[in-house]
Amino acid sequence: MAGGSRPDVVAERRALAERLRSALAELPARRRMAVVLFDVEGYSHAEIAGILGIAEGTVRSEVFHARRRLRVLLGDWKEDG
Repeated sequence: MAGGSRPDVVAERRALAERLRSALAELPARRRMAVVLFDVEGYSHAEIAGILGIAEGTVRSEVFHARRRLRVLLGDWKEDG
């Protein structure tokens, strides 16, 4: 399809984005902020520690636990591409 994305791909991406937003909303605020800052925004653990005012090791723990919970919440989603 020239000039644009296939409608089924666009719909699937929207559905995944909504599932991800819902899954992120289930995380505690600090855990959600840590994983978004690290995985989406690209901040380092040290930078996130400064932003959130917590120890760097705590940031690592929050990101780890957030990812683990997101895997459970999104476990039945599989990319077909």
